[in-house]
Amino acid sequence: MISIIVPVYNGEKTLGHCLSAVFANIREGAAEVIVVDDKSTDSSADIAKRYPCTLIELPENKGSGAARNAGMEKARGDIVLFIDADIVINGNTLGIIKEDFSRNPGPSAVVGILDAECGENFFSQYKNCYMNYTFSRMPSYVDFLFSSILAVRKSEYLCFKSDKFKTDDTELGQRYKLAGKVIFLDKRLTVQHLKKYTLASLLKNEFQIPFCWAKLFVKYMGLSDVLSKKRFAHAPLRQLAGLMMLPCAGISALFGSLYLAGLLEILFISTQAGFLKFLIKKRTPLFVAKALLLIHLDVLFMSAGAVSGFVYYGFLCLAIR
Repeated sequence: MISIIVPVYNGEKTLGHCLSAVFANIREGAAEVIVVDDKSTDSSADIAKRYPCTLIELPENKGSGAARNAGMEKARGDIVLFIDADIVINGNTLGIIKEDFSRNPGPSAVVGILDAECGENFFSQYKNCYMNYTFSRMPSYVDFLFSSILAVRKSEYLCFKSDKFKTDDTELGQRYKLAGKVIFLDKRLTVQHLKKYTLASLLKNEFQIPFCWAKLFVKYMGLSDVLSKKRFAHAPLRQLAGLMMLPCAGISALFGSLYLAGLLEILFISTQAGFLKFLIKKRTPLFVAKALLLIHLDVLFMSAGAVSGFVYYGFLCLAIR
């Protein structure tokens, strides 16, 4: 049996779509569904009560990691599938997961990817396309976890950190790697992401994630992974190079070094060329033009988040010492 755990916090806009898709794909007795309400202030709990699932209502808001751990304590299945409340699974999701864990030797965890063909507006489509492009070019066996669609063997489960750390799935993936556990990325395992981004919420996310990521990069010696694997977790070398090139181009332009700024801009665009070609195949010319502008803003915010994170956690380490 598969235990499906859905952590939710103020997810009333998407939880019904998520659970409807889950129950549409469950054969009787083949799975159990556990919804963990992380002290929502909206009608998330009431929506969950409309479905034949187990509802756990936490007494206080502790973050998605703690909610997933609480669901795991109640899970009865040998395989546990975590999906976020804004995720819609496809009809073959559970079958693919069962097939993946029946491999010999089987993995400790399985992750999937976001569908590039969903998103209510430009910003949501841009983000989903970027995640789909990045993950679809990863190897089949990886050293990161992706909590939007993540299945694990219950017997090998390592708990999420019980805090509100934005990259708790990346952190857990690093612990899986250190423990020698095998993580399989199945690119057939695509799901729809219903999260609606605005420009402000997208840029906020793009700052916060690298800010937290910086701590993990130092703690888990990310530089060694970059040198050996050309990536750290799911951040490829081309993305990391872009984070350095674009700010340097801007600084060069401010100080009047236009030739150097132009050269760095060309190098930056080269790091994004694959993604832009991907968008040309998937979207309209207008979408691609808007994406080209957004990429610059997006990367600047990611750069600012990463630098801020390195500075913050660097000073924090010095203060502890």
